[in-house]
Amino acid sequence: MAGHYVRSAILVGSIPVLDEFGTDALALARDLGLNAAALTDPDIPLPVTQVLDFYEVAAEIANCPTFGLRMAARTGMTVVGPLWVLLRQARTLREMAEDLASHFDLYTSAAMVKLRSIGKDALLTWGLASEIERPEVQMAEFSVAVICGELRRHAPSGWEPASVRFRHAAPRDRAPLRRVFGSHLEFDQPENGILIERKVLDLPLQASGSRTRTLLSHVLRHEGGGDPTLLARTDAVVRAMLPYSRCTLQDVSRALSMAPRTLQEHLKANDSSFQKIRDTARAELAARYLRDSQMSLSQVADVLGFAELAVFSRCFRRWHGTTARQWRAAARRGGAPAPALS
Repeated sequence: MAGHYVRSAILVGSIPVLDEFGTDALALARDLGLNAAALTDPDIPLPVTQVLDFYEVAAEIANCPTFGLRMAARTGMTVVGPLWVLLRQARTLREMAEDLASHFDLYTSAAMVKLRSIGKDALLTWGLASEIERPEVQMAEFSVAVICGELRRHAPSGWEPASVRFRHAAPRDRAPLRRVFGSHLEFDQPENGILIERKVLDLPLQASGSRTRTLLSHVLRHEGGGDPTLLARTDAVVRAMLPYSRCTLQDVSRALSMAPRTLQEHLKANDSSFQKIRDTARAELAARYLRDSQMSLSQVADVLGFAELAVFSRCFRRWHGTTARQWRAAARRGGAPAPALS
């Protein structure tokens, strides 16, 4: 898709945080072209560049260099949506870190979480996609704080990471960062991340066991509504990917652990195709976004992976028998919009 998106859950809580500093979060959102509803509704897809700008500008105009840390304390790991449920089922902190790294791509293509071994320990890193050119100080501190907070919930009392690393320079006052991460802080590093000792990674967690974890993993990656058919699994993955990450045949095939050609052949045998499944999901999501959000037509087109508004407009007329503008106007008047593709 042309852009990168994240759930608006990442902004929920900004109103009270900025109120403490005498700053109007709603006014700031309007100034940056953000849908004001995104400050209270957690499920609106937002361009990541707008979110990054909001975090950096909020910190500056409110004179609050700890804005990202404060947002992390309010939001927690639930910001990643359904993935949080899977993380809570891990048997060890190592499994939790592996699950976060393995499944993060389904929920946004805007950033990457990776896990790699360093000796007997492991480094869990977070970073923006390489093509996103925006300051990341606040978002890096937010993201690493969210991850660290979840790890600390399950680690021994008083645990501090062996090292917490940031790409940006050290702030004048490191005390707020020490309170969140502990004393082992490093700046001007090649990546943002948390070094976790082996003895902590391998600690058993209170969880529902491997069967529940495996089931949840399949629900997130493969299955829709308990229907094990390939059609339903493909549809579930497409709908999970569309708003927040790329959704090509190759991407969906990878999520389903199949070769693209094999997936196409299976879908064809069931009188379907990847294009048909994606088209139906796009039609239904387009109707939802036009009805329930303030996103412009261009933003809706971008979220759904259309490189040009004109192409989206032609598809919308084919799906719903009217233009997107007319459909939105009718929906807001309380009319009965035409149904999406079946």
